[in-house]
Amino acid sequence: SPREIGVESCLKCHDDEHSRAYKNSPHYTSWTDKTPESAIVSCATCHFPRTVIDKRIVVEHNPNFNLHPRQKMLKDVCMKCHGLGYSLDALAVKNNFLEAPTKHLQSLEMVEKLGSSPLYE
Repeated sequence: SPREIGVESCLKCHDDEHSRAYKNSPHYTSWTDKTPESAIVSCATCHFPRTVIDKRIVVEHNPNFNLHPRQKMLKDVCMKCHGLGYSLDALAVKNNFLEAPTKHLQSLEMVEKLGSSPLYE
């Protein structure tokens, strides 16, 4: 299947904990032959994201663009499907395919609290 071909081509070279764990993730296990192309989340979806420019789909082919998720993937990749809070929590997990976020980062609540502070009025 196209799913196997795409994933196996990545896993031939990428034999790390994160890459191997992808096949047990909801991103992979929920993908069927009937999944619309726009809903498929493969290795390339996150590491070679697509954007629309002048009605053309453009693929970011520079692997350094999203190599470090905490610094680069949040807005352009994770938040295309997930909310900010969940995305931050998931990126804080050592391997976000092996486990779902179990701890909630207080960052957003701290910013909201600061925003309502008299210092910002």
